[in-house]
Amino acid sequence: MIGGLGSVSVGHSHPRVTEAINKQAEKLVHVSNIFINDFHVLYSEALAAKCPNGVDCVFLVNSGSEANEMALNMIRLATGRPKVFTFRGACHGIVSGLTNLASKNHAIDNGYAI
Repeated sequence: MIGGLGSVSVGHSHPRVTEAINKQAEKLVHVSNIFINDFHVLYSEALAAKCPNGVDCVFLVNSGSEANEMALNMIRLATGRPKVFTFRGACHGIVSGLTNLASKNHAIDNGYAI
């Protein structure tokens, strides 16, 4: 078993991992958040219940880059301010909105980012 995109390596044939995989495979092997399933609904409801008053929905994403991009958009929407600050040399993800937050000496800041 090897790690793949959006997954982790969990070793080789550990009995508890194998049992959990077999149990889950009987239900649903893999579905992205494009398709709603029972777990997404239950998880979203439980997460929203823990949020402050007035926050009654969640938006599930596939990666940290997507989460950070959404947070950036929400900050800009909530404040009405287009500019944000970040730490020099930080990497927040590799999508265009986030690469622009990286410092000027970042490898991606060479004309490819918007």
